[in-house]
Amino acid sequence: MNLELRMFGLVNYQFTGMQKGIQFSHALQEYNNSIIKLLMEGKHLDDNNILEEINYFKRWSFDNKTVIVLNGGTTNTRRENDIYVGSLNNHRVTLNSLGINNFEFYETDIGDQLTAIVFILDERVFLRKKYPDFKIYLCNLHKDIFKQNILLNEQDLRDMFFDKEFYYDWVKSIGSGNYILGLKNMKIRDFINRFDLA
Repeated sequence: MNLELRMFGLVNYQFTGMQKGIQFSHALQEYNNSIIKLLMEGKHLDDNNILEEINYFKRWSFDNKTVIVLNGGTTNTRRENDIYVGSLNNHRVTLNSLGINNFEFYETDIGDQLTAIVFILDERVFLRKKYPDFKIYLCNLHKDIFKQNILLNEQDLRDMFFDKEFYYDWVKSIGSGNYILGLKNMKIRDFINRFDLA
């Protein structure tokens, strides 16, 4: 399956204008460096996960090239109660928990603070016309049910219908027929929806 790919970047909100793009570019180069290193070493090329990551990056860089730079919030590596003070730092923890391969840049000019994170996502996360949110899916397929619950938000509708067959079908639809992958993509979509463009 040849899904469209986009590279997303979360950038520290304190940077303005071109500086946001520069920080994003630094993190993108870290991603590029890791791929070059894997290719030069060659010793991991029998590992399917590594080959998949190399091919993912290669497909994005040759076929798609689109980047989306988002406001990632604050940066601070200090922790309180085992949680980072900086929201950008916590976003990286979330990306890792979701199993999203990501690469970061720490700016030496501001005390080696995290300033940008980049990661690639496929169209099932961002093409909402092709892979609609549950509320739109419900409206398109079950107008009668939707009309009765029109005032409910996306999450409330999901909670209400999570045990119904059409909810299961929707989750599978955003996972290309795979329910487990659909659940992962749903969590990634919810995560990405929180951010504004930088």
